[in-house]
Amino acid sequence: MYILFESASGYALLEAGEASGSGIDFATARADDIASLATDSARVAQITKVKAFAPFASAEHALENASAVSEGLATDFLHAFFVGKS
Repeated sequence: MYILFESASGYALLEAGEASGSGIDFATARADDIASLATDSARVAQITKVKAFAPFASAEHALENASAVSEGLATDFLHAFFVGKS
């Protein structure tokens, strides 16, 4: 399972690996279950690996992407990140 993580510095694509000890079965997990991990960075580090990272060019770029994601839209930058051209 892959998880897109958006932060003020950029997008990260995380691969959820072996979930032993996480308390989450990624095969049947709901978005709420996965979101509960966001408050425990040590737990996230144990069960995920960073597969890709795309930094934002500026604060304005970060805001543009955050606004688009909150509206359910994908920017050209996000699309390029997914197809490996960022």
